[in-house]
Amino acid sequence: MALLPIRSRILDYLSTVDNANVSQVKTALEPEYGSERQFTWKSVYNHLMNLKENELLEELGYEMIDGNLETYYMINDEGRKLVSKYVRKKKA
Repeated sequence: MALLPIRSRILDYLSTVDNANVSQVKTALEPEYGSERQFTWKSVYNHLMNLKENELLEELGYEMIDGNLETYYMINDEGRKLVSKYVRKKKA
């Protein structure tokens, strides 16, 4: 089965958890996308920021982890609608 575009898969993943930060998203998707050269912390961060700016995610808060500021994100109702309408159909 072909991989979903990473941004779609990130949104799909966030629909299955209460919230997550960049490192958690990267760890969760590592088995699927780990061999992709562009699957980096920075690229996952950029995808999350884009999803937030497109009003599909909300920021929940921040935490310092190992000297890095981690932002927690959660999917909102618009993001859930998008996942159920497009992403779930594509995965089936």
